[in-house]
Amino acid sequence: MRHRDAVRGFTLVEVVVALVVLQVAVLATGSTLLLASRTLRGAVERERSVAALAWVHDSLSVARAVGAGRALVGRTVVEWRVAGGGMMTLETVVGTDTLRLEAVVRVGGQ
Repeated sequence: MRHRDAVRGFTLVEVVVALVVLQVAVLATGSTLLLASRTLRGAVERERSVAALAWVHDSLSVARAVGAGRALVGRTVVEWRVAGGGMMTLETVVGTDTLRLEAVVRVGGQ
């Protein structure tokens, strides 16, 4: 005859502790995925904004534009101004950050 002491298995406390550990791991994984998604979205926005700055800079350099202005490139607003000596400053805002590109360009007939 077999005794009940010979039966092996997990106790209820062990099962509950294992489920709590599993739940914490699943929540941490979900949180990491949300953070990665938010970071990727921000990187894509920055990439688009930098491309818009470069596009406007190239266009203004070719046109040898003088003066300030503003353009909408896709969903990105780019503002620029040209100071003395041909120093051009282009700016755009991404989230809470301002991206700035400064370059010396030939303006007018120079």
